[in-house]
Amino acid sequence: MQEKKSRKEWIKTIAIIFLSIMLVLTFFANTIRNYSLPEVAVQYVTSDTLSSKIRGTGTVASQDPYSVVWKQSRKIDSVRVRVGDEVEKGQVIYVLEEGESEEVKKAQQELESLQAAYEKALITGQVSTSDRKAVESGRTGTIEQKQAKIDAAQKKVDQYENEIKTLEAEINRWTYNPNGDIQEIKNVNDCNQALVAWGIEKAARDEQVKAPKEKYTAAEAAYEAQKNKVDDILDGTVSDNDVSGQIELRDSLKNERDAAKAIYDEKQKMCDIADSQIVQLTYTRDANKQVVDNKKKELNDKLELAKANKANAETALSELVTGITNQIDLETSLSAIHAKEEEIEKLKSDQGANEITAPVSGTILSLSRSAGETTTAEETVATIQVAGKGFTMSMTVTNEQAAMINKGDEAEVGNSWFYSDVHAKVNSIKPDKESQGKNKIIEFDLEGSVTSGTQLSLVITSRKSSNYDAVVPNSAIREDNNGKYVYRLISKPSPLGTRYSVERVNVTVIAEDDTRSAVSGPLEGWDSVITTFSKPLSDGMLVRLKQ
Repeated sequence: MQEKKSRKEWIKTIAIIFLSIMLVLTFFANTIRNYSLPEVAVQYVTSDTLSSKIRGTGTVASQDPYSVVWKQSRKIDSVRVRVGDEVEKGQVIYVLEEGESEEVKKAQQELESLQAAYEKALITGQVSTSDRKAVESGRTGTIEQKQAKIDAAQKKVDQYENEIKTLEAEINRWTYNPNGDIQEIKNVNDCNQALVAWGIEKAARDEQVKAPKEKYTAAEAAYEAQKNKVDDILDGTVSDNDVSGQIELRDSLKNERDAAKAIYDEKQKMCDIADSQIVQLTYTRDANKQVVDNKKKELNDKLELAKANKANAETALSELVTGITNQIDLETSLSAIHAKEEEIEKLKSDQGANEITAPVSGTILSLSRSAGETTTAEETVATIQVAGKGFTMSMTVTNEQAAMINKGDEAEVGNSWFYSDVHAKVNSIKPDKESQGKNKIIEFDLEGSVTSGTQLSLVITSRKSSNYDAVVPNSAIREDNNGKYVYRLISKPSPLGTRYSVERVNVTVIAEDDTRSAVSGPLEGWDSVITTFSKPLSDGMLVRLKQ
């Protein structure tokens, strides 16, 4: 029992020693790893007041430089000035070689082409002789007169169109009588309805007369047979002992026949009345229908005439428009010919000058050509800074920075040791249209020893002091292709102490002075931002604080 207890204590002692060694090793491993981490220094984000300095660069430009433009292609014989020379108005800049310019040759070719097109239009019959004479004599009239003729012709077309619509509506009225106001059509319809009714009635009466007619026919036949028999007896042709009885039978049959005939005649009379009504209604209907048909024919004849008149009016309008269009085209061609002739005369008079001179006094800023080269039409061959006019420069700033600048503010030149006599003053503040309302353009007037094309760095110290929620040291601000940012220090507790890491936070610099910057972004008051570090950092990297 004592031996078992001693063994347990021995195992416990070994376990304690093992855990102690592991704890020591873990401590030293963390300590060694911590010393391998980048060492950083931090400062708090604070709320403070800044008098901002707005910085920017721009290119110096001449204020209203004068461009010397030469209108023709001419070869340069010699150049009489150099860039930077002071020139007087009328002083020779270039001497040109003798010869006809390409513009004159080209204008001559264009004139020949215009004349050929004009003659082709006449020869191909596109323009009538009367139109040509009217154009060449200038008797085509004003555009208002031409438009009046077209309007009058169009008015005729519209007049016939309205007449056609009116006739079509009237034909429709005489065809369907939608308003029920045409008595003849109403009579036709009434007669047709009555004829239908009388047709039914006639059929019924014809049916009613059949039996009486058959009875009468049978009674007539019986009577005629008995009558013939009695006549034969009385003539002695036939003997009969009961003559009186046969005569009595004959008279009885006659009475039956007469009675049947009276009934039959009555029924037949009713049929005749029906026939008479049908005949009368048919006549009345046909007479009214004839009136309607005659009216429709009259209207259709007028409609066809109106359509023919409209077609003729449209043809006349088309021919008028074509004629006026041809006149206008011919006038345009003729005007182009005259204009080209005047252009050639002017070019010939201009090319008589073999020198390009300065139109104003000032300083030569640029020369685009050298001796032996050929100018192009409408080319700026020289640029002159007009005497008495200075230089300008512009730079882009954010809307927040622009709010700290006033027109008339002075700006310092960055490398002032070189541009000690240069003075810059804000001339205007205007929106930067390409920034979608985010930036503004600051324009400066410059004085002093500068030349066009020079790059200058300017600093404007704002006369306005503002309070900002997030102010950080300038050393905390970094910049890459994605913009400006700071590294925020993130701390998390652990069993072996607090662990530190960095987090990238994108910011926008609102204002700055020589040491601090006001920024906007997802920063909170009393956040710690990294100002210096011993090794390059990246988002999420573990670091250690500088002691």
